[in-house]
Amino acid sequence: MARASDYPTLYDFEGQIESAADTVLSALLSDVRKPRDTDEMATPRCVAQFTVERALDKLFQVPNGDLRHSLYDGTLSLTIVTDRRNNASSHNSFRANVRTLMADYRKQFNTETLLPYLTMLRCHETSGSAVSFENDLDRSTLTFGVTIGIKEEAWPV
Repeated sequence: MARASDYPTLYDFEGQIESAADTVLSALLSDVRKPRDTDEMATPRCVAQFTVERALDKLFQVPNGDLRHSLYDGTLSLTIVTDRRNNASSHNSFRANVRTLMADYRKQFNTETLLPYLTMLRCHETSGSAVSFENDLDRSTLTFGVTIGIKEEAWPV
């Protein structure tokens, strides 16, 4: 079991969830990105963005005796992008495959390698979108409500 080296490492929820989503989705798509990536992007691709919305009322006593929030709600947005000229016919199947992977979130995300400090406790689709078209690219965004928990052994000493 992993212990975070410090609180900033532990509390980088966005980085941890986005990196895990990149790894999970890379088996499906040739290019999985975070919103801050700036190099040339291939298609098909998926851009993963996690936003923490609020801490829940579950407190945990950390090793130094302090009480800290240990459960958080957030939103994971996955934007699927395909090139209408090269892979437009596959946009719907990519979107369906992303939904399939996310439906199996416990198996996909809750591994010691992907999320050493967190557990994804809940993940459900809160909205999907129709395909929009811009600059020869088809885009759709699937949004998932996510609850994460900090593992008991992950708290820094």
